[in-house]
Amino acid sequence: MSHKRNKAHGVRVSREEVLRELGDPAGWGEETRKLEFASRLKRGAKDLDIGGIRGYAQKGYLAYLEESLASPLGSNTGLITAEASNLIAQKNREETLAEIGKYRARLAELEGVPTEIATYIQDMSRWLDYLVKIGEEDPDSQPIPELEELTREANLRRKKDIARLIRDIRTYTNRLAQLLD
Repeated sequence: MSHKRNKAHGVRVSREEVLRELGDPAGWGEETRKLEFASRLKRGAKDLDIGGIRGYAQKGYLAYLEESLASPLGSNTGLITAEASNLIAQKNREETLAEIGKYRARLAELEGVPTEIATYIQDMSRWLDYLVKIGEEDPDSQPIPELEELTREANLRRKKDIARLIRDIRTYTNRLAQLLD
């Protein structure tokens, strides 16, 4: 897109120019799935572990896939016809459901391996330690009311994350104990 600065300030551009810049909407879902998958891989790994599938510091790959079913990328953009949009949505839905099935099966398999569970517990414990060490920010120390509210929301989210991590660590510690008995 030429003159991107002007376009960012409300200058209308043609549909063709948008599609030329962003690419074919039919490929958006697959490309985004690849990026989401890669962002959850541990360094050097070729497939996801329990943490990548379930998540702990960020949303897990399964949660991402389930959310993406609601509004598949590339459909309902207004850039393509309704028929093309429906085809994209159907294709993305089929691919996403297949991926969900694959990673639910992989999660069940990994949850039966003691070393995988122990690694997941360690990862969650490290993240929990980090959240506890950073502590809460004081909302009253913020210079403007909007930042006060954002700080309160961040503190609340952090407390929920800590409670969830403690619960998950207990659950997986019990599961590991059962496997080792």
